Amino acid sequence: MDSITRYLNNIAYKFPKGYPDMNDSKDRKMLYELVNNIIKEQQLSLFSDKELEDLTIKIKKGIEDPENLDKDEINALIDANRDDKEFISLIKKKLKSQPKRKSFNKIASNANINKGTVEGKDTPGELFSILTINDDVDNFDNYIKNGQLSLKSLKGKDKRNLINDLKSTGLSGDSITQLIDFGGYEGGRGVGKAEIALALLLKDVKMMVGQKGDLNWDGDYLEVKGTSGRLGGRDQKMLGTSEILELVDKHPDISNIVRPDLFIPELIANGEKEEVILKLTKELASNMYPYADNIDKAIVKDILEEPLLLRAAFQKIYLNNYANNEGVDDFIFVDTSNRFSDYIVASPEEMYDYIDTNPTRFSGPVSLKNISPTTFTNGIT
Repeated sequence: MDSITRYLNNIAYKFPKGYPDMNDSKDRKMLYELVNNIIKEQQLSLFSDKELEDLTIKIKKGIEDPENLDKDEINALIDANRDDKEFISLIKKKLKSQPKRKSFNKIASNANINKGTVEGKDTPGELFSILTINDDVDNFDNYIKNGQLSLKSLKGKDKRNLINDLKSTGLSGDSITQLIDFGGYEGGRGVGKAEIALALLLKDVKMMVGQKGDLNWDGDYLEVKGTSGRLGGRDQKMLGTSEILELVDKHPDISNIVRPDLFIPELIANGEKEEVILKLTKELASNMYPYADNIDKAIVKDILEEPLLLRAAFQKIYLNNYANNEGVDDFIFVDTSNRFSDYIVASPEEMYDYIDTNPTRFSGPVSLKNISPTTFTNGIT
């Protein structure tokens, strides 16, 4: 065994896969740095001058073009790890999957998934690795050939099970879960859980490109929200002052209440006229949610003395304000706290019906101190 092969065998343990994968940019960089350290630390006795020169040239070529790597070195690494069943299994999976890498990249590109999708990651490469490790490359290929699912076919007002629904792709539960869990940042914008998986697996969904937003669903803006997501900033503030708050301050018994669904009924119970409270409640909602256009429809005289109905009304205004401000056409809420088991796909109008039925489930109560409460904190039911 020559010095180079012996050295590579000695450092193989430093790499995540038990060998330097020259198709992996991180592995190539680490190997190059190790060789540079030999030179810096003057450990030249490990190699002859000719061997060190040859190794450095080969690694540089591997960084620029992995296909130029010496096959004998690769074979030596495989031979040295012949008794490592996990290593051999991974090599077999990679060799088996590589012929389909090009077609996978094309599918990813059609979904607007590329190396820039998630900052600091080779997104197509990492997604393909998920399929490779779980032995799902052939299953993915067959799924594409047999016709992809569409979000339209999955859409419904009732909750659904995302893992189970996506299992009809033929992929394993491990691949589906890992694809859904894949996320990061794109140019400072968070790419949340499920976004990339939906774009990759569903034929009518793509990553949004050149615009704010999450996904493009047949030309419409689809907003993805996980557990405890907010429809607006955490520190969103109310615009200006509202007369109704001055009125609240005049009643010491309710002056410390910050939830509209609680202090509005109390104002009427304390003798304030309903007509006045109706007008001032709408003014308050306008100051809290300046982009909402459903205030007159949501806040009516009949609900002013009903805390639960008022809670639902302010939640619908909250959602409407966000959808109008962001240009959202549809939402998909995914229960990311429960391994993505439940989800809802709905337009803002369809979500109003859900809120009417589930006012305590959709989000926390709107308050003067929390204009943008978190949604589905306790899961989707």
